[in-house]
Amino acid sequence: MLYLKEALLSNLSINLINLEKNFLGENEKNMIYLKEAFEINNLIDTLILDRNLLGKNEINMEILKEILLINNSIEKLSLRFNDLGENEKNFIQLRYALKINKSIHELDLSHNEIGEREKNVFYLKEGLVANNTIITLDLRNNYLGDFENNILYINEVIEINISIKHFYLIDNFLNIDKKKMLDATSKKNKTIKILEL
Repeated sequence: MLYLKEALLSNLSINLINLEKNFLGENEKNMIYLKEAFEINNLIDTLILDRNLLGKNEINMEILKEILLINNSIEKLSLRFNDLGENEKNFIQLRYALKINKSIHELDLSHNEIGEREKNVFYLKEGLVANNTIITLDLRNNYLGDFENNILYINEVIEINISIKHFYLIDNFLNIDKKKMLDATSKKNKTIKILEL
């Protein structure tokens, strides 16, 4: 990661970074180097951090929050398969970042087992309700149907958020009644163009 940091500091023409499957979460120094690079480089608009075990240590999400607070160029952030649902503190950090960050338009949190803890979904809801820049949100395969409150929180996001146009909730063990409730709320919202249940 140190080499990547040095490359990003010297090369300002890169606009996409794909660090999938680099196990960044195993050593917090990796995320610190990434943060130091983003303090200087404000041209990267796509950051892919899939499959990096970021959820294993809450420090990783704290550092990612700091990246999102200091950098206003990231428009697409992908955090798929990071086990974020294992610790609600990950979503406390994400909530804060979503409330403040004004550049992210596309957020992929799919395959993170978010719904296994209600607090995760509650904190995510708080961040999304306050956010007015995310246009595409992917929450596929997160066990959101496991607890009744999870769906109520997601329904509140659909009801209040006025920026999300594409909302992906496939493979969340939603029964027909939960799907009908979310669909009815999305029709009242008028902003949502695609709601995949």
